[in-house]
Amino acid sequence: MTVTVYFVENSHPVVTIKPVDNDGNPLTGAKVSVGGTELTGMNGVFTYTAHTGENPVITVTPPDGLLVDSWTATPDTAGTLSTDNRVMALHDLRHDTTSL
Repeated sequence: MTVTVYFVENSHPVVTIKPVDNDGNPLTGAKVSVGGTELTGMNGVFTYTAHTGENPVITVTPPDGLLVDSWTATPDTAGTLSTDNRVMALHDLRHDTTSL
C-alpha cells in the first residue's frame, strides 16, 4: 500500500467583513468576531487574516433592534449559516473573501 500526501503553499487569505444596512451603507454599532475574538473595524469594515484551509467562524452582533437578514460572500466561497443568520462558518478557505 502506498499513501501519497500532496501539499500546497500556505498563504494568508484575507477575509473582509462588511455589515451593511438594506441600502448597502455601513452599519454603525455592529460587532464582528472570528473564532470568539472581537475584531476592530475601520469605517464599518472588519478584516481577518486567515491561513490556507482554515475554517473561520464569523459572528456578527447587530445593534439593538436589528436582526441579520442575509449574507453574501465572494463566489466560490463555501460556508454554512446558522439558523439565526448571525454566524457564518467558511470552509477550506483558499483565497481572499468578502462577506456582506
